[in-house]
Amino acid sequence: MKENRIPFKRQFGVIIAESSMSNYNGDIDADNAPRTLSDGRGWISPPCIKHKIRMMIEDHKTPLWQEIVNSLDIKNPDHYHIFESPLKGFDCTTPQEAIKLLKKEIKTKGENIFLKYWDHRVFGATSLEGKEKISKGEDKEKTSKDKNKKTEKDDKNDSFKFKRTGCIQMPPLVSIDPVRLVTGTLTKANPLRKELYEKGDSDIAPLAYKVSEYDVFCGIYTINPNDAAKSNTAYTDIELFKFVLPHIFKFSLSALRSNMNMVKIYHASHESILGSFSESKFKTYCTPILKEGIDIPTSLDSYNIKSLDKVKAQFPKIEIRDLCN
Repeated sequence: MKENRIPFKRQFGVIIAESSMSNYNGDIDADNAPRTLSDGRGWISPPCIKHKIRMMIEDHKTPLWQEIVNSLDIKNPDHYHIFESPLKGFDCTTPQEAIKLLKKEIKTKGENIFLKYWDHRVFGATSLEGKEKISKGEDKEKTSKDKNKKTEKDDKNDSFKFKRTGCIQMPPLVSIDPVRLVTGTLTKANPLRKELYEKGDSDIAPLAYKVSEYDVFCGIYTINPNDAAKSNTAYTDIELFKFVLPHIFKFSLSALRSNMNMVKIYHASHESILGSFSESKFKTYCTPILKEGIDIPTSLDSYNIKSLDKVKAQFPKIEIRDLCN
């Protein structure tokens, strides 16, 4: 697989996922309850999805990463670090050290250093960093004058501004039907709390258990080859995204997110950079529909979900595959 080949076709995908008795994406503004829209439907934010993808890629010492390298025939693993990880791909032990090393590389190599980060290339990023040299106690007028005196060379050495739009864009995943919230109090014995352990008591977290009974989500992603060319995105970068996307939920399980799965990922390729079919019609056809006579969905059997063969039959001129199979 060539790592320097830019994708020349626009690509589009429809994601179908399910969540059972799980908090698919906690809302910090709603006491960590599952996120909901005004009509009661649930939604999973793009940063939540991208974070799960980054987590699968950032640690290059895991068996998972070795499987990725072998499957995609990745020749240069150092070209696939994650910027939004604590150590940013550096051989150090703390985030503070990583930031110092990054700033040092920026001074010597410029903003192109960001292109070694896979998530910068495919998802884009805005990085603004400045360094104040004005000490406390100086008046505002002097501060303003000193800033104006700053030379172009000083600005280059002490700060950087970096902004790039990624070639992969992912709107939220939205549930087909309104969510049904389940809440409860969590209790557990804490062996580190001696006074509780000796009394046989437990820690109590009132209403800490917040999950949704059962939901099926639908969303899309787009891969824009024009933006890919701007960020030097390689063919393998796109293949890596397609490789890990079906597995993001199984590698990010937790106590409140214990049963989530990718059901279908209908991946379609256009015939040109401009597009060759209606993505809206494709998404509408692929979206699951609640079966007639069922008011409350309890499993995938509650929905009509299109098979890959049916989607191909509906769009015979489009190259389509299911990334989950």
